[in-house]
Amino acid sequence: MSFTSNIKNEISNIEYGDSEKMAELSAILNIAVKIYDNKFEIYTENISVARRIYKLIKEIYHVEIGMDTSGVNTLRGNKLV
Repeated sequence: MSFTSNIKNEISNIEYGDSEKMAELSAILNIAVKIYDNKFEIYTENISVARRIYKLIKEIYHVEIGMDTSGVNTLRGNKLV
């Protein structure tokens, strides 16, 4: 596992207060989201980051959300979630 993956996993397990959770979700959405009329898509390569995003949305907004994981073919062969 790479150093970056280790750091992402470690950060994903830290508990924060409500204002920090909102700031974290806002930063993630600012960087990695595509917004459509009735949905938004977030792309991440790390499953612990995807879990963290899911958890933050549920805790902050108290809504049920759907999650779709799929691989995206790229020239390098990386799988995106």
